[in-house]
Amino acid sequence: MNKGYKIRFESSVEHGDYVPVELDIPLETATILNKVDGKGYIRFAKLNSL
Repeated sequence: MNKGYKIRFESSVEHGDYVPVELDIPLETATILNKVDGKGYIRFAKLNSL
């Protein structure tokens, strides 16, 4: 935590687009439980607890 790392999601569908950086969740104490909006097929992601 708090070292600049993040969880990255990527997505794709058959016969569709590949989204290499769908969303990033920063591993920071202050923001880890915030909702992060996706940029392609994923609407949003949110971690519920640590």
